Amino acid sequence: MDDSILKAESRTELGSRATAKLRESGRLPVNIYGHKQDNVSVSFEYREFEKFFNQGHRMLTVDIDGKQEHGVIREVQYDYLGTDILHVDIARIDLTEEITMNVPIETLGTSKGVTSGGSLNINLRTLQITGIANKIPEKVEVNISELDLNDSIHVSDLEVPEGCTIENDPSSVIVVINITRASGLAEEGEQAGEDGETAEGGGTEES
Repeated sequence: MDDSILKAESRTELGSRATAKLRESGRLPVNIYGHKQDNVSVSFEYREFEKFFNQGHRMLTVDIDGKQEHGVIREVQYDYLGTDILHVDIARIDLTEEITMNVPIETLGTSKGVTSGGSLNINLRTLQITGIANKIPEKVEVNISELDLNDSIHVSDLEVPEGCTIENDPSSVIVVINITRASGLAEEGEQAGEDGETAEGGGTEES
């Protein structure tokens, strides 16, 4: 797994007023915990973390004044509108230990079925994967370009790096191409056209 580095600053002033002032300055309060060590309060540059998180990263190295902490993003708290990040919790990890984490699914390509008028339905957007921390993929890519109408991809169809295990039900559907009214009418039209050509070409002359 790509272990990305984010620089952080130590937080010495805690409490609601200090936190509000921190956010006003464009920084994000972060708590690092776990591995039988003391909790550490730090802050990230808000836009840097937002970009990092939206790109799908979940594992990271936090650089605090030259000291590095490896961790996994466990919780991201948003405001009541669900738009602005308020706080982040990061759990410490050892890169050689086995962990379980949620990994985002990324679909690639445009399916044949969608081109034919079908509708892409994504049922599962993350996978729960267990494995050695530095072996777990940053994301799982699913190529949907060959999917036609009514085709689907299940968890059992996916491959992950050696030593990693997907904990989701293997029968779970990840994506399916649903038939819409438009795609159904198109299929009926094509079939009618083929039937008409067959009938026209199959006639015999009467004497």
